[in-house]
Amino acid sequence: MRVPTPPHSRAFRATAVALLAIGSLVPFTAARSQTISVSLSDNLVVLTDKQRSQALELVNLSEDPIEFNLTASKNANGKLPDGTSIVRWAPERALVQANRAVPMRVSSRMTPEMPPGEYMFKAFVRSDLHQAERRPVPSGQPGEEVPKDAVSMSIAIAPSLPVTVYVRHKIAAPMIDARPFVTTSGDEKFMGYFPVKKRQPEYSFVGFVQVVDKASNRTLNQGRLHLPPNSSGSTDSQVRVAWPANKDGLSGNYCLRIWDQFPASGSPAQETCG
Repeated sequence: MRVPTPPHSRAFRATAVALLAIGSLVPFTAARSQTISVSLSDNLVVLTDKQRSQALELVNLSEDPIEFNLTASKNANGKLPDGTSIVRWAPERALVQANRAVPMRVSSRMTPEMPPGEYMFKAFVRSDLHQAERRPVPSGQPGEEVPKDAVSMSIAIAPSLPVTVYVRHKIAAPMIDARPFVTTSGDEKFMGYFPVKKRQPEYSFVGFVQVVDKASNRTLNQGRLHLPPNSSGSTDSQVRVAWPANKDGLSGNYCLRIWDQFPASGSPAQETCG
């Protein structure tokens, strides 16, 4: 598959660029460098009892083949997240040709005896220049003949892109509640904000929000809103949904529309104006 142009509706496209320096051991200088430029179609996946799998695209924007490998990562406490044992992905390793993309499917294996709740899986997608493309070339000064017994090496800087998967089992999509609009007078960057708070701090919120001018229905800001689960013992889950200042021709009365899913579908689950 050729590298696709991402649609405007996508809220995220993880991208990493690194240099692979190929040169010789001292006293020779680096002969050249190769750029590793990779991306993911998204870095966030929500799986439920109804939707147990989802596909991500591994995109190679480089001029050489790249090997992608997904590896589970640990929490800050050094332990694997509780969803690690129930999340699967395929392929586990993929070789993507230059300027191409391949799908990677992430799925869950939930069982009836699992307690209701939200399970989390965290991983890194590591990308390495394909071994066959690592061509160490020792070099001295321009025009200088390289000794036949010179030793060379290649040092790869491998970009790693984070991925988070939420598995929701026998629970409704977590929701947030908004309070009326708050004006930020004197703020040159933002006109104001809607305070929002999660109903269930222990769960994540992944949804779509849209701020509109009430009179004209003009969209001022919109996109995916992701609120991670609160840390253990923490109940503070309030955040602000703001938008830039310098919007002319507005009524001064604004509405925040909230969908409990991304991409948004149907009518908003909640609309707060003020």
